Amino acid sequence: ARRTRSADLHTMTDQVIGTPAFMAPEQKNGEVSRESDLYSLGVCAYYLLEGRLPLDGSLDPVFARALHPDRRQRFHSAADFLQELRLRA
Repeated sequence: ARRTRSADLHTMTDQVIGTPAFMAPEQKNGEVSRESDLYSLGVCAYYLLEGRLPLDGSLDPVFARALHPDRRQRFHSAADFLQELRLRA
């Protein structure tokens, strides 16, 4: 992030902002939820641990759940995600 000296502090609507590889699939449709954030957290955690972006079909079950395309199948809290990661360690 960086500061701007622009006087225009208004936000824009209907604009997707972010890095696509780190965004949950539903965000492309403008839908966001806690599970969307946890998807992004899952991508970040995977990248930090493995040094690469996750690939479908080759994921540990914890990351497969965190990155599930259906947000209803993902973790619903960061605490649950962390607990599962600790159990795998």
